[in-house]
Amino acid sequence: MPNILTKAENFSGRIIGITVEGINQTPATYALTTGNALVASGTHHVSFIGPPSGAVEIEVQINYDAGSSNQILKLGLSDHTSLLSNSLDAYLIQQVYEAARAVNDMNVIHKWVVTGLTAGGTYKWYLTAYTNTTTGTPTLQWGGDSVSENPVFIMKATALPAAVTDFAIYS
Repeated sequence: MPNILTKAENFSGRIIGITVEGINQTPATYALTTGNALVASGTHHVSFIGPPSGAVEIEVQINYDAGSSNQILKLGLSDHTSLLSNSLDAYLIQQVYEAARAVNDMNVIHKWVVTGLTAGGTYKWYLTAYTNTTTGTPTLQWGGDSVSENPVFIMKATALPAAVTDFAIYS
């Protein structure tokens, strides 16, 4: 059977960009609002060069404390530090968690698949986050320099294979 992957498509699976914040650092927090704002830290982004397939998976890890009430957490991607200038599609803002009473502190890992990128193009995408209510002071948390603190913030881009019938389907 002939190899269905071309040389350019063998790029898939590689991490093409990563940002990690909070390794052996003082724990940090960001109080969420009800507006789709950027995370306070300027390092909550990932930069990468578009892979030959034009498709990437963006993954983020961050701790979420829903506070003292039931809050919904929405995460999104923005290509600009001002959301008024964001040109990414609205579907990249997604509800990722709804807290239940007494279940309000968790490590969130969320992924997006984005297609239609320009191979060789340079991208820098920021994490956005907001909640449905600020009751109980819901926050994002990351980092730690002693025992039992928060996980580090991680945001990475991984190259995906080109859409090939039955082997890589993006619908």
